[in-house]
Amino acid sequence: MRTFCVLSSRWSRKFWSANSAVSASALGPSRRAAIISFDTLDGCAKKVVSRCAKAGVVMTGAGATWPGGKDPHDSNIRIAPSFPPLNDLRIAAELFTLCVKYVSVEKFLAALEAEEPKRAEDSKD
Repeated sequence: MRTFCVLSSRWSRKFWSANSAVSASALGPSRRAAIISFDTLDGCAKKVVSRCAKAGVVMTGAGATWPGGKDPHDSNIRIAPSFPPLNDLRIAAELFTLCVKYVSVEKFLAALEAEEPKRAEDSKD
């Protein structure tokens, strides 16, 4: 399990765990930043970034960590907050998690709906 966090120890200890990897760099004694690489389900990254943008949170394009920005699985999102106030970051992170959950549920429901006709045909036999 990988952890989503920002280099604010008080805040990051309270935050959620998910499928993400963190790589952070200190920019000086009092300034810190984090670059978060989050992996969604395959085929969901662009939808998550789009949903976040519709809700007002602008993010780096999906697949930005891949050469040429082309993620073959459409699963990677790079998050690099640029020193927002902690409360704004908390709201953006909550919105991001909601978008990830929403898009993931959409994917699972679409998969279930695709299986439904197969189940109906199997039950008729």
